Amino acid sequence: YKHYPISYSIITDGSPNNRQLFENSLRNLAKKYSIYLTINLCTDEEDTIQYYNKLDVTLGGEMSGLDVIDDFEAEYIEVFNVGN
Repeated sequence: YKHYPISYSIITDGSPNNRQLFENSLRNLAKKYSIYLTINLCTDEEDTIQYYNKLDVTLGGEMSGLDVIDDFEAEYIEVFNVGN
């Protein structure tokens, strides 16, 4: 069978109840499929934002791509600063 790239989006307002299980599940998906993961945060809770931004660093290399969208103003500045 063929491997197709998958765009996987998570929209959440908090961190997982079991972070280890969540991270292991993402790793297992990334081993089987070419996953581009986008996590859209609907919160301004700093602990939650920090968790997902750290996840971007720890799991980002195992995914085909991983992006955390946490703050529209910060995202705007990030996109503007790279010339878009």
